[in-house]
Amino acid sequence: MLIALVVVNHALLLTAEPAADYGHLDRALIVLTRAAVPALSLFSGYLFVGSTRSSLLGVARQKARTLILPFLAWNTGAVVVLVLLNETFKIVPEALVATQSRYDLVNDVTAFHGAPANAPLYFLRDLFITFMAFSLLRPVLRHPVGLALAMLAVVVNYGLDLDERIIIRNTIPVFFLMGFGLRTFPQLMVLCGRAVLPMAILSAALLPIWAFGNTHLGDPTVLDLATLTAFSILVIGLVIRLPNWPSLSALGKRYSFVIFLTHWWVLLGLAAVWDHFGWSDSYYRAFASLVAVGVGVLTANLISRLPGPIASALSGGRLKQPSHRFPTGGARPTHG
Repeated sequence: MLIALVVVNHALLLTAEPAADYGHLDRALIVLTRAAVPALSLFSGYLFVGSTRSSLLGVARQKARTLILPFLAWNTGAVVVLVLLNETFKIVPEALVATQSRYDLVNDVTAFHGAPANAPLYFLRDLFITFMAFSLLRPVLRHPVGLALAMLAVVVNYGLDLDERIIIRNTIPVFFLMGFGLRTFPQLMVLCGRAVLPMAILSAALLPIWAFGNTHLGDPTVLDLATLTAFSILVIGLVIRLPNWPSLSALGKRYSFVIFLTHWWVLLGLAAVWDHFGWSDSYYRAFASLVAVGVGVLTANLISRLPGPIASALSGGRLKQPSHRFPTGGARPTHG
């Protein structure tokens, strides 16, 4: 579900430019769907606490397989296609291989500095860095004071808006640590389950401020952080309170990651077609989102037919390996 919201958010952003021309509904939908990435970061922090690979080397190996290998595979594929097109048709003459330094070519593949060619994959790179950084601090983070000091540090980083200067996007460590705290201190998880109605009311109250106000979307403000936090806690509370549907969960585990990996270029391609014919943006958002999800499902099925090592590299092992479970239906998590 969260990955579907990411797809819809990107479809909205591709058709809602420039930002000054966003309508009230556009702004409301962008805020609603944008909260999916912080919620995903929160889930990642939660599951990290229960990881059986406690050593730094163990975390590095596991996350390199599940995050970095897919990142490099899919971003390299995008770079190769773009380079071949540009070398053939000279679309951007100043970006021809002959004019590029070796650093630029390596950076295109690794996206060590700046956005990757497959733009949303920055989340995988930044999440890997977050896992490694907090692996070093895991013993400290298990204590309330240590966790509180770490939260203060990442919130200050969020307020200073230092992303790109320190590579990682500023919202990811904030919500990763929130998830870490929920798993480490189960009483907080219980509070989230009880906070569904208050968070729903708060979210409903904040949404009109974004929809009808002049606040710039994405600015690192107290309002932005409060909104993302309210929506993320609401998502967690709903996951806890609502019944679990095993068949639906199985579909999500199988397809969501590959949908995330593939959706961006599907949306870009359909946006180009839409612009060419001048069709309605509203139809694009619905149609392109559905097509992007469908292409992701088909791609996942194709990958699952490939030899094991290749399928694992392309999917981070997710098509062959069951995921950790998140407590649902009012279940209380235990310390992992």
